[in-house]
Amino acid sequence: MDELNIIYLTQITFQMKEYHSADSISNDERDVFGVNLLYTTEYVNAIKCSGLPNHCLLLKQYAPGIQL
Repeated sequence: MDELNIIYLTQITFQMKEYHSADSISNDERDVFGVNLLYTTEYVNAIKCSGLPNHCLLLKQYAPGIQL
C-alpha cells in the first residue's frame, strides 16, 4: 500500500511535506521493571501495522487522507 500511495502522490503537482512522529520514549519514574528501556526509538519508529500511522507520513495539499 505504501508504494501505491507514493505513486499516487507523485501525480499531484503540489509540494510534498514529510511529517515524523515523536522520536522519544517516555522515561516514567513509575517504571520499576525497566519496561521503557526494552525498545529503542529506532525499533518503535519501524513498527508498521494496521491502525497505527507510520513514523513518517508524506502528505500533499488536496491529496485525500483517511483518518480512522
